[in-house]
Amino acid sequence: MTLRTLDDEESAALITEQIVLLTRTAELHKRAVAESLMRAWSGPLVDLDANTRLCREVGTLLLPAVLREYLAAVPADPGQPTTTVVVAPAPELGFVPWDLLIIADDVRLIERAVVRGGISPATVADLALRAAPDEPDRPGLLVIDPASGRSGDPVPLYPNRLPDAWTAAERSGRGDVVNGRCSTGA
Repeated sequence: MTLRTLDDEESAALITEQIVLLTRTAELHKRAVAESLMRAWSGPLVDLDANTRLCREVGTLLLPAVLREYLAAVPADPGQPTTTVVVAPAPELGFVPWDLLIIADDVRLIERAVVRGGISPATVADLALRAAPDEPDRPGLLVIDPASGRSGDPVPLYPNRLPDAWTAAERSGRGDVVNGRCSTGA
């Protein structure tokens, strides 16, 4: 493959095309920035009355009445608030401005409590389950092979038979799976 050199006319055309592309890109970027700023400086959280109304309504919906009443009764401390509220929302509520929610009158949550994020209850729901008993001589995984030993079925997972460790476990009466049948060992 050979490279050819460009003459002055072709070079000028390429440079002109690059300038046009850069100018269009700059215009698109400028428009995107302007639209982004317009979105950022408009909407219900920018106007004070709309912000107050929205944060009051959302606070009423999301903060329990008992919590709102308690925090409204706590005297305002000019220093650091003494109450801590841990918010562990579902993913759908991750973008709620929790600190801005109004608890009473025009008092916001951040004015009466330290707001911290927590782990959603759905994440830790199974942590209270007991751990499975430790039985090191049992296999870690049991597979039920329903096609084992029957003709005309699809190819079984273990066409010859199940591994010896599993059949030995069945013979010992511990209740494992052998030849596609679940045994209780009784």
